Amino acid sequence: MKNARVVISTSTSDFHRMTVTNKNCPVKCDCKRFSDLGLCAHIIAVAYDEGKLNEVVRNYKPNISAIVQPSGKAGKNPNQSVRKRKSSTTKGKRSVAEFNDPLAHTDLINFPDPDNWTVVFVKNTKMRKCYGCGGSVRQDVSVVPPSPWNIVLARREYRAYTPRGKRSIQISAKKEMVYYHPRMKCLREKNTDVTGNRVQVPSDIALDLDDLQRAQLRKEFGIDL
Repeated sequence: MKNARVVISTSTSDFHRMTVTNKNCPVKCDCKRFSDLGLCAHIIAVAYDEGKLNEVVRNYKPNISAIVQPSGKAGKNPNQSVRKRKSSTTKGKRSVAEFNDPLAHTDLINFPDPDNWTVVFVKNTKMRKCYGCGGSVRQDVSVVPPSPWNIVLARREYRAYTPRGKRSIQISAKKEMVYYHPRMKCLREKNTDVTGNRVQVPSDIALDLDDLQRAQLRKEFGIDL
């Protein structure tokens, strides 16, 4: 079973449709770059967001024959004929046996893990709504919700939003701080492939957590403090 993702191009007004597996790993894009090379910036962006970047790189098998194959009449005038050369292979195709795959050297590939979510107290933020479910956390920044909802999960992300008076979705130019209810369901509204070990509790925060907050983190993310 396969699903789809839509990626907004930052260079044009186009949208690109991405095919992903049922484990949220992107495998195909409708852009020309993917058609030519089997890989594109849209695939990489979705893979990073879903935590599947290492898997995409590991499974990528470049078509070296297509990459090194010359096209057109390079260096020739429009009416000048192209000299045909005899191929040294039996089927007339260029041998690529002498080429090395640069991605085979896995020790040169070191992608950072996606950022974790950090537990913070609502009173130390200016947030009002959960970025995941969109529900209200508090009506005013002067209000502190009752426990355990007076803690939230914070992380910097590229924020998707709809500007006031417009219908189209826009993506922030840089990562911004967003906040989630301390619930797995809320995290998965924006991040489908997330586990409890992606949530961290700073030591100074852990010391101030009450029993209800600890129970909520244990129930949702398996964090035993």
